[in-house]
Amino acid sequence: MSTAVGSINLSEKWFFNTIHEDCTARVQLVTKESNPLFYDVISKFESLTGVPIILNTSFNGKGEPIVETVTDALETFYRMDLNFLIIGDSVISKSRNACRGFEVYFQDSFIKNVTSSEISSIVNSLLPIGYKAKARERFLLYNEYIKWIITARKTTTIRYVKALIDYPQDVSLPLLSTHDFSKHYNKMIGNAVISKIVIKTFGELTDLDGVNDGFNSLVELQETLHNIYGEIASDEFVTIYHISLVPIPGDSFL
Repeated sequence: MSTAVGSINLSEKWFFNTIHEDCTARVQLVTKESNPLFYDVISKFESLTGVPIILNTSFNGKGEPIVETVTDALETFYRMDLNFLIIGDSVISKSRNACRGFEVYFQDSFIKNVTSSEISSIVNSLLPIGYKAKARERFLLYNEYIKWIITARKTTTIRYVKALIDYPQDVSLPLLSTHDFSKHYNKMIGNAVISKIVIKTFGELTDLDGVNDGFNSLVELQETLHNIYGEIASDEFVTIYHISLVPIPGDSFL
């Protein structure tokens, strides 16, 4: 679909880059009265390029319906090879996230301040014998625990996968709410921005780790992790994510 400001001159060469193979086009004209924001965007594009027309396409993945909600847009954005997403006045950038760093600790020893593009090689260099690395693409979190994050009771979330070291794919990951501890999520709440990860054994967890995770004690934290993941040996590794929540604009969870 081609979208233009004002009238179209069919003799312009750039127009023929926007037609179908059968020489047809589905052109939509935008006026300042009908859509002032989009009109200004196209006008600015014209002032920069000399071309008063842009090529628009549907926002959806292959075989998927067109996005209809903010949650649809965010989930599709993170799955697809896109750099920017604009929702209202908010701009979300993957490339910007790639330049931001977070701290990596291994068994409470500081390793390095890294970017998301470096984390894979760093984690793989730390792998204990018998372990592999697994990149995390999103967080699923129990509804009640999301409330803890919003109220600042909870500043970390701990993840465990047997014989795997869990690490973040990016410095900001989608955060989805669940009604239980299964993989069936209810809705996307926003983005969990990671400031630090700590890789340590289950036996090295401390009372402070319990408090940071929103619990009253280490024992309460350990019991909860056992309920979620089953038995975890004291020498098995877990990853502690220090996170903050960037909610979806205009959405209210509480």
